[in-house]
Amino acid sequence: MPIVSLSADSIRGYAHYSLSGWLNHLGTLSLKFYNLTMKKTNMMEKMNIIPFYFENDGVIPNNKLPLLIYKNALQCLSDKNFEYAFSKNNWTNNWQDIVLDYDHFHSNTHEVLGLAKGIARLKIGGDNGEIVLVETGDVIIMPAGVGHYSLDNSLDYQFVGGYPNGAEWNSILSLKNEDSISIIEEILNIPIPDYDPIFGNKGPLFDFWKKSIE
Repeated sequence: MPIVSLSADSIRGYAHYSLSGWLNHLGTLSLKFYNLTMKKTNMMEKMNIIPFYFENDGVIPNNKLPLLIYKNALQCLSDKNFEYAFSKNNWTNNWQDIVLDYDHFHSNTHEVLGLAKGIARLKIGGDNGEIVLVETGDVIIMPAGVGHYSLDNSLDYQFVGGYPNGAEWNSILSLKNEDSISIIEEILNIPIPDYDPIFGNKGPLFDFWKKSIE
């Protein structure tokens, strides 16, 4: 087998070529990351975000953090898959189902609901809250304590749900006949998640929620 002899100059030239190649490769990756970031930013700017603010009504505690609806957030996902996006952003313990048809809230975790198919009418925020129409592709980010239930006696829609850090959610119907002080304290102590369920660490969730606690 022939022996290839490399001179010092050729070794330096090879090293220079390899370094240049890696720098070009890194530059390409950086450009792709920049383009992806810009694309995500443009999508966030075009997406309609609807905040809802609810107060404690003595039955449903709600939260000073606003409930957020991202209209047609599915368009922002390249794979058009809510469960994959939620899981990637650490909103796990996922499920696919309808929403309960009686008012309830979760005192121990925030919740995300992505409507994978159909149309759903929900009542949010308790008796003094709002009725919202949610369409395929919409996402609801529900702060802990916010009341919600389905107004539709229908199985023709499907939400994908998830919880920060895969929390095991509870379900409470009312502050009455409960230790309301402990429940409200629990809600107030739940931190803002590390990631937006759709956009990761730079999502609009932080713009709305961090301003609400400043």
